[in-house]
Amino acid sequence: MCEVVDLGGGNFAIVCGAHKSEAKAKPKTIAWPATCLELEAAGYRLMHVRACKLCYAPIEFWETPAHKFLPCDRGRDGKRTPHWSTCPRANEFRKKAEQADLFK
Repeated sequence: MCEVVDLGGGNFAIVCGAHKSEAKAKPKTIAWPATCLELEAAGYRLMHVRACKLCYAPIEFWETPAHKFLPCDRGRDGKRTPHWSTCPRANEFRKKAEQADLFK
């Protein structure tokens, strides 16, 4: 019979007589829009702030628990919104990504 062992930090090991494997706990999901404190509590980390390359709006880049970057707008009420939902030129970013996939 398999046994789940908590290794701490969201890591678990599944130990069975014939095999061993490790599994990561799923990252927490949060409701949007979120405040800075809610993002940090869910495991997100603020990396840097810069202007959007196309619309020049100031955006914050947060590292997600899955180690991906999430560009966010900071609202007047302190809540964060993913930038791709508000950027007037978001489709131009998407087209570049789709074209890059064609050449792989």
